[in-house]
Amino acid sequence: MWPLRFRPKGPAAWPAAGWNGPRRPPLLPAGAVLPARAGIPLDLRAPLGVPVTASEGPLFLNGPVWRAEGFRARSLEEMRPFLADPDADGPPVLYFLYHDLRPVGRAAGAVEVHLTWLNPGLVGEEWVKTAGHDHVGAGRHPGYPELMEVVHGRVLVLLQRMRGQGRLAEVLLVTAETGDLLWIPPGYAHLAVNPGLEAAVLLHARARSCRVDYEGMARYRGAGYYLGPGGAIPNPNYVDVPPPVRLTARDLAPPQGMPGGLAEGLAAAVFGRPEAVAPLVAPDRPGGWPALSWRPGEGMR
Repeated sequence: MWPLRFRPKGPAAWPAAGWNGPRRPPLLPAGAVLPARAGIPLDLRAPLGVPVTASEGPLFLNGPVWRAEGFRARSLEEMRPFLADPDADGPPVLYFLYHDLRPVGRAAGAVEVHLTWLNPGLVGEEWVKTAGHDHVGAGRHPGYPELMEVVHGRVLVLLQRMRGQGRLAEVLLVTAETGDLLWIPPGYAHLAVNPGLEAAVLLHARARSCRVDYEGMARYRGAGYYLGPGGAIPNPNYVDVPPPVRLTARDLAPPQGMPGGLAEGLAAAVFGRPEAVAPLVAPDRPGGWPALSWRPGEGMR
């Protein structure tokens, strides 16, 4: 068992104020403009750089400024194939996904933006998490990287790299909080966990040509470790699970050479300075990204 930095204070349950029951918004058709909502306690306009606010449940974009090409609520029932205990109780909806966010009238570009609203709480002995996925390309394509920004809350991000059937070469556990920006290298499957008592909101940017694969995580009932208040528990469905390497968001900072940095925030960079996120499509170029190694406290090299 590996001790974790984030431990919720108070009862081991999701707070009454953090979830408003089983109701959830209807699935929106592709291209639908997300409606505005009044009386909202969580205002994300400043960190997102776009007019977004939120209630106790999912996010809403205010007015016809931005739109999502798709919306999905990930229910507890859908997530059971990824859980340590597939019969565990938990919140009826674990997280919400807004796919391909962009300003209304903006044509699709080479880089797309997605948003995840991750509810707080426990599912059995696990903190609420995303299903986890890998980025793959066709044939011998080396895979795609991703940029992840923590817009609100705090998360644990687990990254893992396979070295054969059921065998993990490496597991990274990264602590990140509001304002942190993480570079997810090609070849690493990853998921996010919410260890806090409030929602965690994440922005993701990746190449539009990237294909997302959930089957790898589902095959082994989740990642190499299950994370919860009791620590990091190895997943027995893997043949070999190495000890996790503990990192901070600084260790996964975007590589040097990102043009001009990303000080304005991820969404603003994608739509205001697309050259700043051009490295996300680098695998399309001959050679792709070099292999990365990790040294805690020093980051990628």
